[in-house]
Amino acid sequence: MVKTRLLLLILALFFPSILPAQNTPTVNDIMEKYRATQAAQSRIWFQYRVESKGFNILSGQWTAQSGHKTIYVAGTFARDGERCAYRQDYWGHIESPREFTPENQAKHRSRLWDGKQHYQYATAKKGDTAHVGLLYINKSSDARSQAGEITSSFTGGSLMGYMHGPNAKPERIEDIMRAARTVSLRVKPEMVGGSMCHVADFKIAPHRMASTRVTSHEGYTVWFDPEHGWLPAKLESTISAIENGKLIMKVTEIVSDVRFTRIGSVWIPTEATRTARSERPKGEYSDGVDKIKITNAVINPDFEKIRAFYPDDVRDGSTVMFVGNDAEYKWQGGKLTPVVRAKPSSGGHVNWTEWKPVEQLVGY
Repeated sequence: MVKTRLLLLILALFFPSILPAQNTPTVNDIMEKYRATQAAQSRIWFQYRVESKGFNILSGQWTAQSGHKTIYVAGTFARDGERCAYRQDYWGHIESPREFTPENQAKHRSRLWDGKQHYQYATAKKGDTAHVGLLYINKSSDARSQAGEITSSFTGGSLMGYMHGPNAKPERIEDIMRAARTVSLRVKPEMVGGSMCHVADFKIAPHRMASTRVTSHEGYTVWFDPEHGWLPAKLESTISAIENGKLIMKVTEIVSDVRFTRIGSVWIPTEATRTARSERPKGEYSDGVDKIKITNAVINPDFEKIRAFYPDDVRDGSTVMFVGNDAEYKWQGGKLTPVVRAKPSSGGHVNWTEWKPVEQLVGY
């Protein structure tokens, strides 16, 4: 088998014209097979580790974040087709490029959709003596959106079939392709990681970003690997933001070096490198490289036994807020105790502007 694949690789690279003709699948054929593999992965739990290295040149209020940063992440991810959750510890240059937080002082954050409520939790930032941790609870009926947002936002979501989409946030590959103005397959398959992959290029029609005068232009390329469940062996995307005819931001993303593991009959991606670059006028830019690795995975685990969809990681004494409600609570033994406090400065409901999402609270 190894000799056969090696021979095919040599033929493909140096003598492509003598390879036997094969039936070329259509875009619909590929997406049907890809969705079948995604469905087989719908009930999964795994552990993962990430090493993120980045360099920023920023200005204004973000000047202090300029420089080299290395951040390490270790966590777990779970989904069962309805519920979804991740928990992760992170350390390194999480405060600034000039300050390194050791692993034994790692911070923690998590997100959970339990089918009824969305939980966002983070332990307090350095210097915040008023809080043990902050937990936001948002009651939402949009289950698909909540689960998708959590899957795409954890460090390593690119392994689960998400890319930055036309709404300036990560979306599923099949949803981006469905919204594309043009989708085309390249005539010849291309070799990636030792497999002949079918390559799809697709573009989104230029569109105005919500509540702005900015027009977004997006283009994508995905290399689908038929030897590994038609999962992507490589992904590329370019998003350009244009305002009044001028480029104000360009974001490129590449997911490569993907490795796969088969659990029973199900293929899953277990390793990848994600490279991203964001460029702005006046020389501002951010570069980042994430080395992502799944270290242990289980298909169809006993979710109740491992309590994957319970907020068990919330520390006693943490502050609890409900989105759209002024009340404040303390978390103690899994129970909420009301706290009497002054109303927010806005005099209105708690909202995502005043009470920031976890990703902003933890500074990473």
